[in-house]
Amino acid sequence: IIGLNIKRLRMLAKLTQSQLAEAIGVRQSSISRWESDVDHPSTNNLSDLINVLNCTYNDLLGEGPAQKPDELKLIAKYRSLNDTDKQKLMLIIDALTTKND
Repeated sequence: IIGLNIKRLRMLAKLTQSQLAEAIGVRQSSISRWESDVDHPSTNNLSDLINVLNCTYNDLLGEGPAQKPDELKLIAKYRSLNDTDKQKLMLIIDALTTKND
């Protein structure tokens, strides 16, 4: 499962295997092996993947509820916002969800 998650998160980040490999200091073949579940990243590599892919440990390991592609896109966009814009977005979401109650 981790291999599929790495690939999904890499593609969501719009990175090639080579770009991801360079960003975390491994060979492209390592990324390929991880994505194919032939091998798994070390603990240090997991930490680097989390930082570069802007995700959580659970996102990589697949723990917790599965997220739909649209939800993942929203999460990625949310994570790219600065703190002020995140607060504004939360106000909008609160207003929309309160309206629907």
